[in-house]
Amino acid sequence: MEKSAKILTIVLPTTAVTILCAGVANYRAVETELKAETEGHQSEMCELSAKEISASLKSIRDELTWVARHPDVQSMNWDSMSGYLSEVAGSAAERLTNLIVIEPNGDYYFAGRGKVENRNLSDRKYFRDIMEEGSRFSMTSPDYSRLTNQKKYTLAVPIHAEGESAKGCLASNISLDILSGMVSEGNKGNDRLLWVVDERTYVIGCADKEMLLEYRLSDAAKDCEGMDALSEGIKRRERTSGYVTMEDGRRYFATCQPIGGTPGWALVSAVAESNMTRLTTSLIIRTLIALAVAMTVIAVTVWRVMKRG
Repeated sequence: MEKSAKILTIVLPTTAVTILCAGVANYRAVETELKAETEGHQSEMCELSAKEISASLKSIRDELTWVARHPDVQSMNWDSMSGYLSEVAGSAAERLTNLIVIEPNGDYYFAGRGKVENRNLSDRKYFRDIMEEGSRFSMTSPDYSRLTNQKKYTLAVPIHAEGESAKGCLASNISLDILSGMVSEGNKGNDRLLWVVDERTYVIGCADKEMLLEYRLSDAAKDCEGMDALSEGIKRRERTSGYVTMEDGRRYFATCQPIGGTPGWALVSAVAESNMTRLTTSLIIRTLIALAVAMTVIAVTVWRVMKRG
């Protein structure tokens, strides 16, 4: 019996240590696998959200194109189109603001106001894109409206009949509040952030509207570890993922995903690392409990054997 007890006092602790080492190794393997799967899932969700935003932006573009195809607008006669455009400007004011009809020489009319004297828009890039380059649409980098100081971007489409070249240009300011509305529901306090960022890395869509055209990722990179890689990905129009430490010390897994049909805009989706590790934290707690139970059973068994011996 003494010999059996000695064997048990050696075998059982050895088994316990083996179980403990195997548990730790298994935990680390599962932790790595779960983390990789979570990162991949977050990147896929960012891609899907970027496609949804692209579709929403296209619907605004289609609406402006539909207005430009109205027979009164295609006549390029202000007396004929002014009433119709005033109605559109009133009914679609939340989406299309400051509807502008631009003639081939750059002179222009404001819906509800008439011709603007002594000013010309022929030097605007969106005008040249439409009238000189023959583009189907043009979007500007966001800026401030000279008239209202509203944060906006300008969207322009050609005025022409099917198969014809542009006879003029229809443009509208689009408030950045619309972009912010597209992502505001995706922001969950400090746990998840969703930003629309332009090609200059300025935030142009965000739940916190104070950040619009004020917070620039490339400027913040000097104080945020990992932000520079994200900024470069946006500038290269490539999907980029990595960990970013914000100014307040919070660490996020962030992905930038290009938004189609824009001048290089991207969706930035960031999830707090603490959120991503909750599952693995729960896993390690369960693992430790299981190991503790196993070690207790082994210890009790050894104690009983030794007591009998």
